[in-house]
Amino acid sequence: MEHFENEFEQERGPRPGFLTTLCVLTFISTGLSLISNLFSLISGPMNDDQLKDVQVAMMEVSGQMQNANMTSFAEFYEKLFRIQEATNANHYAFVLSTMVILGIGIFAAIKMLKGSKFGFHLYIIYNLLSVVQLYFFVSASTIPTILVVTNIVFALLFIFLYSRNLKWMR
Repeated sequence: MEHFENEFEQERGPRPGFLTTLCVLTFISTGLSLISNLFSLISGPMNDDQLKDVQVAMMEVSGQMQNANMTSFAEFYEKLFRIQEATNANHYAFVLSTMVILGIGIFAAIKMLKGSKFGFHLYIIYNLLSVVQLYFFVSASTIPTILVVTNIVFALLFIFLYSRNLKWMR
């Protein structure tokens, strides 16, 4: 049995360094997010006073942007606060769903690191879930377009970069 495994590895060659680098970046990003969400889960939702402090800070920044005739940025900060309010109202569901999605991302990277194309397909699902997750908790009109576009651009970039290693995966 060991002979067949070694022969399989020789046919395929060593794991590409670029794949290893991408997986390490994915592990760092998802790992830090997972730790952050774990602390958020433990600390629980913000109380009314904390939420009010966040609102005051966001509205202060929004007011400064309005005064500087930067209405788009002012609206962005107002929407960010509404997102904070909505996710705080559904704190545990939001944090737990985020942790599940991050777990899918980590599992997908592990599978790709081991040479499985299934990991690549799972990684696409992970990115799709990451982009749409907020829509389950927040009204679509509240989510700033730039936030969605940025998430989609990074998702597509990493999917493209991982796809460069599909020849090595089985």
